[in-house]
Amino acid sequence: MSTQSQTFVKGAFFMALAGLISKFLGVIYAVPLYNMIGSYGMGLYQIAYPWYLTMLTIATAGFPLALSKAVAERVAVADYDGADRIFGLSLRLMTFTGITAFLILFFGAPLFAAMAGNSEASLAIRALSIAILVVPLLAAFRGYLQGHQNMGWSGTSQVIEQLVRVIVILSGTYLVLKAGYGVAYGAAAATFGGAVGAIASLLIVVYFAFKMRKQLQHKMTGQNRIDVWPILKKLVSYAIPISLAGLVLPIAQQVDTNTVVNLLKWSGVTREAATEAFGILTNDGYRLIQLPVSFATAIGYSLLPAVSEAIALKNQSLVHDRVTISFRLISLLILPSTAVMVVLAAPIDLMLFGHTNGARVIQIVSFMGIFMSFELITTFMLQGIGQMYLPVRNMLIGTGCKLILNLLFIPFLGITGAAISASLAYAVSSWLNVRSVFRLTGVRLEWALMLTRPLTASVLFGGFIWGSYALLHRFLSHMFASPRLLVTLELMIVLLVGGIFYVIVTLLIGSVSKTEISYIPKIGGRLARLLERWPRLIKS
Repeated sequence: MSTQSQTFVKGAFFMALAGLISKFLGVIYAVPLYNMIGSYGMGLYQIAYPWYLTMLTIATAGFPLALSKAVAERVAVADYDGADRIFGLSLRLMTFTGITAFLILFFGAPLFAAMAGNSEASLAIRALSIAILVVPLLAAFRGYLQGHQNMGWSGTSQVIEQLVRVIVILSGTYLVLKAGYGVAYGAAAATFGGAVGAIASLLIVVYFAFKMRKQLQHKMTGQNRIDVWPILKKLVSYAIPISLAGLVLPIAQQVDTNTVVNLLKWSGVTREAATEAFGILTNDGYRLIQLPVSFATAIGYSLLPAVSEAIALKNQSLVHDRVTISFRLISLLILPSTAVMVVLAAPIDLMLFGHTNGARVIQIVSFMGIFMSFELITTFMLQGIGQMYLPVRNMLIGTGCKLILNLLFIPFLGITGAAISASLAYAVSSWLNVRSVFRLTGVRLEWALMLTRPLTASVLFGGFIWGSYALLHRFLSHMFASPRLLVTLELMIVLLVGGIFYVIVTLLIGSVSKTEISYIPKIGGRLARLLERWPRLIKS
């Protein structure tokens, strides 16, 4: 593996770690929040977010990723003045679009809530709209940092944003409910946490960005003043397809937001029961898969500027290297995560939310997590090599399939039907994307390394944790009066032992080499030296 690829892996590692911590906090806070506002309140909370994401995607218009791509290309040829100029223009654009999107979402909240089937969600939508004033600016700063491949700083801001957000969500919701306001106001207080978290994160990235600019000051001439309009034209040419690609996910979420509750009501379910069912689908199911999918998002954010840099350098070997590394990383991370959710769905649901009503949904959408991860990573690949509109088309095809399948399945299968349709829709779009990557890049992956060996390790891992959990439950079930406390302890033990088992099996079947392990930041070298004691365990 080359030094450049090693740098990419480190960037992906930091982004993945930050994404994992952020998503972990996102899952954990949902537990006390659910206990405070219940499935109905979570339904109102989840109705607000797709509208927010839709407007946010329109507001940012793909400029943050376009910015990271454009900055990476300038940095690759040592044009630091040009990179700085591009960033300044993007910052002004994000300010204007953020204000416009806020006004639309705030004043349109009653209409958006009514379209989703529950007018009480308008409070949560309005509370969340305030975040749109801040997040576009935050995204622009992150795009600038990522364009310079400073993934650690960008990742740190993500963790701080989520940490502050969680604190505000839980404390704000508690105080609102304690003051005697209803669940709708509690859900609004929860969504307002997004704005406060974004403000905290913005302060961090502003500090990091100016610190980096100071470090690069000696490389800037101050004379390379490139024209504004060519910059704008280039950013728009990048941003439009990226924006359309980013808009597909909120549109897919809007399909659920505007069909699940309405279709359940049409089939005879009350508004409250339909909203509760939507809360289980989005909170118990969709929220949990965001944890493993965060790996794909993190790797993708590192991949796009990295591939753009390789293209700018006309280094086809480096493009091939980074594409194959990304596929392997996704397989090694997402497949065992899916095994956990399929095998341990019921105890996970009981531990987190105090019931097992969402267990079947969790099992089904865990496969959606695999397809979503491959769709995300291949979208970044295709955009990195200049195929900007192809993944958009593929995702729109998948979204169309989702709408049709929702109409067919939900009236008969309820939220289980919504989970099935989502998984099948992502299977279609991810397959189209993967096929396009192979066809256009000429990459020929080693299927044993990318899929067969990680899948084998994951199946063995799934069988191991299933058997371990069954034995442990038989031994401990009579020792605890609280089922929730019981499954929490069992899951901690099983996942810890199972994780060690997965690492050993992965090494034994040759899915990862000692050299690749040495590239893990901070601890890779020590791990590689430790493995040298067992030369038969791992290849060099």
